Amino acid sequence: MKLLLLADIHIGAIKDPSYVYNVLQEIIDREIGMEPCDAVIILGDYFDHLFKANEANTALAINVMSYLVRKCKQQGTKIRIVYGTEGHEMGQYKLFNYHLTSFGTDMKVIQTVTEEELLPGVPVLYLPEEYVSSKGEFYHDALYSGKTYRYIFGHGTIVEGVPEAMTYGSTQPKVKHVPQFSVRDFADTHASVFFGHYHQHVVINPECCYVGSLFRYKFGEETPKGYVVLRDDGWEFVENTRAYDYRTITFDETSDVYESAEKLVAALNKVQRENEDILSGTTLGKLRLVFHVPKEAFPEYKETIRTLMTNQRSMTYLIKDTGFLEETEPETEEDEKTKEVLSYLLEPKLDISTKINWFLKEYVQPEQVLDKETIQRYITEPLEL
Repeated sequence: MKLLLLADIHIGAIKDPSYVYNVLQEIIDREIGMEPCDAVIILGDYFDHLFKANEANTALAINVMSYLVRKCKQQGTKIRIVYGTEGHEMGQYKLFNYHLTSFGTDMKVIQTVTEEELLPGVPVLYLPEEYVSSKGEFYHDALYSGKTYRYIFGHGTIVEGVPEAMTYGSTQPKVKHVPQFSVRDFADTHASVFFGHYHQHVVINPECCYVGSLFRYKFGEETPKGYVVLRDDGWEFVENTRAYDYRTITFDETSDVYESAEKLVAALNKVQRENEDILSGTTLGKLRLVFHVPKEAFPEYKETIRTLMTNQRSMTYLIKDTGFLEETEPETEEDEKTKEVLSYLLEPKLDISTKINWFLKEYVQPEQVLDKETIQRYITEPLEL
């Protein structure tokens, strides 16, 4: 038995369609074309955002899936897609209706909790991301009734694997929300658990892990990216060595670059020499410089940095002026409340309808909250004026 697990491809997040297609084609050829593969499981967020019909990412999404389907049909490989976060997927698997209804294609999009004997003697459970009023009630038959599986494939939050996991569950029992799982929720199933959603590859325990995103999209995702190959005797993480390389170089307050323009120029010249592969395009990626500037920095440091960084397309910078921050007024309780609101609204793992629902409940009309399904309808469907 061999299963290929891909998670969080996020087509549309990277602006180079040719690069994305070539990487995926290489993986498909290697893992499906060169040796038998029984099934490909996509663990949610194949899409990054809602596409327009005429944009390049729409063609990319169709072309990648068509190539995967063609290769799987040749090899007799099944395809299962676990629906991910609504704010990314946006119902766009309709683009593949031709493949989903074609003779000879064993392909399914899983949009609700589903059990299946994927292969003879291999029972699996799929857990797409869904809105539920009560985790215990909704998943009772699947997780808490004594049923056992070989594998669980899902998309969502497992709190032990996401350090910054926060509970945004509604205090109103009738308002549906995205559940957060714990490894305890899977204990009675005796299954090996593989999830998408969190972009870091995290091994929670030998039988539970986040696959992690296939590509690297931004700074802060420096850990290895890749996919999982699952076999009878265990599983292995295969690194995508072609993922974009995002590097961060930090100059802290004790650095001598703030003493003079000459020392700053010398330091940046050294950075350029040591990272020529990225700056020349030999290695795909970006370089970021972070300056933690002390109060005693030479006066023209900002202008010097901006001048030196002009026309550096593969290099960005961030100035954290500690001198300026020390001169601001102390934060008030209202400032703290604003920060709390912003941290919630800017949380990338929450879909827009959840954020709107929470904001209405907490700050606008707590007694007349719109449910998330209604909010999502307002977002996706045109208003009748």
